Amino acid sequence: MKWNALMLCFLLLAGCSTTRPVGLGNSKNGFKPVDVIVIPLEGVPDAFSKMIAEEISKQYDLHAKAATSMGLSKSMYDPNWNQYMSNRIAGEAFKLTNKFQDKHDKTFLLVITNLDINAEGSHARYNYATHFNHLSVISTARIDPRNFGEAENEQLKQTRLFKLINKAIGQQIYGYAASSDIRSVMYGPITGLQDLDKMGSAFTEGEQLAQP
Repeated sequence: MKWNALMLCFLLLAGCSTTRPVGLGNSKNGFKPVDVIVIPLEGVPDAFSKMIAEEISKQYDLHAKAATSMGLSKSMYDPNWNQYMSNRIAGEAFKLTNKFQDKHDKTFLLVITNLDINAEGSHARYNYATHFNHLSVISTARIDPRNFGEAENEQLKQTRLFKLINKAIGQQIYGYAASSDIRSVMYGPITGLQDLDKMGSAFTEGEQLAQP
């Protein structure tokens, strides 16, 4: 009898948890219609960006499509940092995709690059992702095991990548703030691969909206 009562209490407490993952794409805070344009920077295979767009469409029930590859320019590169500047990449992407932007500003541009990125004015050594108004630049350079002398692991790379993408969508489309709960995909700041691998891949029930 005592054991049954103890189990009942445990189940009731578990049901009251505020950190239960709630999945992706089922938030009441988003706005529709939303077009997500995946823009591969030169060097990212078209098939890879198409896969990303298809996965976003499936997970979020959003209209996502892959654009043609965007070329590199010398202005994007900063020799002092030996990195590409995400704000310069974003500027070029905005220029090239004005036709996608509608009067309601409901188009989200997602630029994917395999180059190491940083942002001007940043105090970090590198960025996994940089977010602007209706645009995010995400790099696979520091999430690919091969770049650290490890064996190829495409599944691990894609798991890490979609955490970054899901966090970008949470911020840009659903308006969620960064979370201190590492079980949430909105966890931040991400200080390294250890954080990225430990953090969750879904939103949680307790997500807070960002302050305007």
